[in-house]
Order: sequence, then C-alpha cells, then structure tokens
Amino acid sequence: MTFARNIINIVIGWLIAVITMAGAIYFLAWKYIRGSEDRQNGAYALLAIVALLIFLMGWLSIWTMIKSALFRRWKRQEEQEEKSGIKLDEPV
Repeated sequence: MTFARNIINIVIGWLIAVITMAGAIYFLAWKYIRGSEDRQNGAYALLAIVALLIFLMGWLSIWTMIKSALFRRWKRQEEQEEKSGIKLDEPV
C-alpha cells in the first residue's frame, strides 16, 4: 500500500509541476504575442520566476519521495540480510 501511495504522490506532484510550468509559459507567450505595452514593468518576469519556483518545488518533492522510498527499501533489505545472514545482492 505504501508503494502505491508513493506512486500516486509522484504522479500528482509531476502533474502539478508540469501544468504550472506549461500555464506560465503559455501565459507569457500569449502576452508577448499580443504585444502588450506594459511588458517592461516586470510583472511577467515575476510571474515566470514564481512559476519556475513552483515547478522546481514540484520536482524537488518528487525527488524526495523517490529517494525516501528507495532508502526505506534499502533499509528493509539490510534488516532482512541481518536476520537471515544471507546477502540478497550476491548471486547464489
């Protein structure tokens, strides 16, 4: 159940990151193509920075979930090796 929950969290985090970044790029491109005169005021640059930060936080959360899942798996494998005395990585 924990593995399935991790996969669901990874997919949700990935979707949030991709949708946010795609929306920001589309919005900035639309404003640029439309030719707005107030492009120089920096509001769009600030929006792009915020969208990039949200994007990076999404990927950081995905990486953290993957890393913690792998760490738990390695820890469990080490505990099983200690209990049984058999190295699971070595060929039999």
